[in-house]
Amino acid sequence: MNKKLKDLLDKSSQLKNKRIIIAIIISMILLVSLVSYLIIFSNSNSEKCILSGTIYIDDEPAPYGTNVTIVFSNGVVLENYGVNETGVYEIDISDFIGESFIVHIENGGNIYVGTDEMGNKINISILESDELFLDVFIKTSFFPGDDDDDDNTGDDDDDDNTGDDDDDDNTGDDDDDDNTGDDDD
Repeated sequence: MNKKLKDLLDKSSQLKNKRIIIAIIISMILLVSLVSYLIIFSNSNSEKCILSGTIYIDDEPAPYGTNVTIVFSNGVVLENYGVNETGVYEIDISDFIGESFIVHIENGGNIYVGTDEMGNKINISILESDELFLDVFIKTSFFPGDDDDDDNTGDDDDDDNTGDDDDDDNTGDDDDDDNTGDDDD
């Protein structure tokens, strides 16, 4: 009887050891999974960066339904972000910290490159995650870069589209008739 009891206790002890080993293995798997998750999560951009501002079309806030598209330098395009009834847009750009971008505006079926208030093309780099405010302006009454002489050529409106000083000989000189370019006759 003693031997049977001893064998039973040995088997019980071995079973208990197996359970401990299984519990340790499961604990290690869970620990490795948790550490992996934390590493992946810490490497992702956990801070939120919101780009917002007002779209102005011909100096008026854009109407509801105007779309904002952001084109990043890495080729990613965030498109069709509409403005609210006051022309304000808001786009989450958290995944693009360190990238630069330009802004396109779609209004009435036409697409415009957004500019700042002075008419300069916008090209911004996102250097830190925070909230960015960017008002964007477009002009629909004339072509950007044009001299507004109604022929949309960008030249000096001398009617021959050469860009010279319109002295009729197309030499570009001061038209003192000796074609030297100096101003003495």
